Amino acid sequence: MSLDLSNYELTWPVSLFVSEGERIIASTGSSWTDRAEWLMTEALSGSTAVADFDEMPNHHEVDPWGGTASGWGRSAPALMTKHEWFSELISRASEIRPAAAPRLYWPQGRGLSTDGSTARDARRDFAGIIGDFVDGYLIKHFGEECIDDPNALPDASALIERRLGIPGLWPLAPETWDEDTLYGLIEVLHDLVSRPRMRRYHPYNSGGWHHSEFHNGPARTLYRTKVNELLDAASIHYELAKEGEGLGRLVAVTDDARSQLVHRAIHGSPPDVTAGVRHAIALYRIFALRTAGPTASAAGRHRGGGWRHRSVRGKPGRFTERRERWAR
Repeated sequence: MSLDLSNYELTWPVSLFVSEGERIIASTGSSWTDRAEWLMTEALSGSTAVADFDEMPNHHEVDPWGGTASGWGRSAPALMTKHEWFSELISRASEIRPAAAPRLYWPQGRGLSTDGSTARDARRDFAGIIGDFVDGYLIKHFGEECIDDPNALPDASALIERRLGIPGLWPLAPETWDEDTLYGLIEVLHDLVSRPRMRRYHPYNSGGWHHSEFHNGPARTLYRTKVNELLDAASIHYELAKEGEGLGRLVAVTDDARSQLVHRAIHGSPPDVTAGVRHAIALYRIFALRTAGPTASAAGRHRGGGWRHRSVRGKPGRFTERRERWAR
């Protein structure tokens, strides 16, 4: 029996889905099925994959009347076990169709919306991404409500203020942000997300799901992917750095050749000079932001989607000043 992948759509990067899936396959204990279901719930659209997984048996059933040369009973190989099914899903992840956002409908295509805002507002879209991350990925720092725990949750707004120096940013109010606030939140929340690899349902008084085993590496990879897609779609020429000393900080978008050069410099340098190379790249990126990088102006959103851009030449704003402090 071969797995039919035609009904599945992958919302995660393939490499991230595979790395998390392989970790589950290598794990021991009965909880691996819960971890597998949670991963598929997160990374695949809809519930079809989880339903198919649940239909698989835990072990091969034995037919007591099936004759074999060695004696009674034989396994029925027609149906895969859960472990075999999930292992094939992960090994063939590159064949799963990527989930695609729906094409623009008539009002959005003409730059219209019911609330009078533009068709694409990076601030609003970013708030939407964070809305998807709130349930699970921010619990490590923001806490999680539990009917059995009377203690108050941490003050999320105060936590962000301590890192960014701007008060009153939680709950999110994207319509109030200027560009420095948007970019600052993008960087801060990158450092706060952590993926829970386990969740359990608290049935008492409909207590909901409780999450545990937090790991920031997979969460930050997924976060960078989602945010960088948003910035590209909004014609904002920044992206969250995927490697180096500036990992998770906004850098100017460069062409593929320079991106590959940076990658080779970081990963191909001798160990005794790697730290210096990473720092030099970080300083170069800050210089590029200050002298030539386009930035999106909150006042310059336009009907066609994205934000108009202005130069950051001249007096640096809080954004470039903050980057210089970080580099030092």
